[in-house]
Amino acid sequence: MPALVSSEETFRILMLHGYAQSREAFKVKGRLLMQHISQALLPQITEEYAGGIEFIFPDAPISLNEVLADEQDHHSGVNRRAWWLNLDNTSRYIGLEDTIVTLAQSLGGRPGHAAVGFSQGSAFAAMIASLCEATHNPGKRRVLEAQGLPMNLSLKIFPASVL
Repeated sequence: MPALVSSEETFRILMLHGYAQSREAFKVKGRLLMQHISQALLPQITEEYAGGIEFIFPDAPISLNEVLADEQDHHSGVNRRAWWLNLDNTSRYIGLEDTIVTLAQSLGGRPGHAAVGFSQGSAFAAMIASLCEATHNPGKRRVLEAQGLPMNLSLKIFPASVL
């Protein structure tokens, strides 16, 4: 199992749940994956990260319980969440900017080292990796900033050197 968080530095892995899931559901479903990651990664990082691995399970900021209230709900009482919404035909990711801010807050001012996701969470993990490339590519950074993404905050979450 993953190492417990201690005062020593930890290798921080974001665990990003899928669309219409929650952090609690992904914690349960991700137990075996966390074991495999720990077994494979701990021997490689113990010297640099004596505190072991810290798995961080944030909840996506958008509650789908209100958004999907019109659908026949066989999940009543379940906390269903999303990292962003795509409810139109223009392929806009509604709420993505707020999601980046929420994610930064969930990391408590310390950077993450990796991101693992399922479904919409895996797409978000790929977006995070792409944002990190902007550290070394000023043109990409300008394009992302022009889209309204909070790049200064994004680059503090996952500095390119850690991914």
